[in-house]
Amino acid sequence: MRPDPIQRKQRMPQIEGVLASAARDALKIYWDVDAPATLADLAAGTCETLRRALPAFDLVLTYGGGPQVVREFLAFAINRKAPIAICAFTSM
Repeated sequence: MRPDPIQRKQRMPQIEGVLASAARDALKIYWDVDAPATLADLAAGTCETLRRALPAFDLVLTYGGGPQVVREFLAFAINRKAPIAICAFTSM
C-alpha cells in the first residue's frame, strides 16, 4: 500500500532537520521509493519542503523511472551550484 500524499507530506519536515544536522562535508543522499508519486506532489506544489531541500542533496536514488524521472528530479534541483547525480534503478 502506498502512503497517501498527506502521510508523505507529514514526513517531509524531517528532511530539513536531517540536512541541518549533517556534517558540512557529509555526502547527502535522498532515496525516493516512489518517484512518480513524489514528482507528482512536487509538480502539484504539495511537497514544498522537499522542493526546497532537493538542491542540498548530492545524490538522489530512485527505484525505476529511467531517464524521464532523472530529468524531472534535475528540473526540481535546478538551483544547485554543483551537479547532482541521480540514479534510477530498474529491475532486471
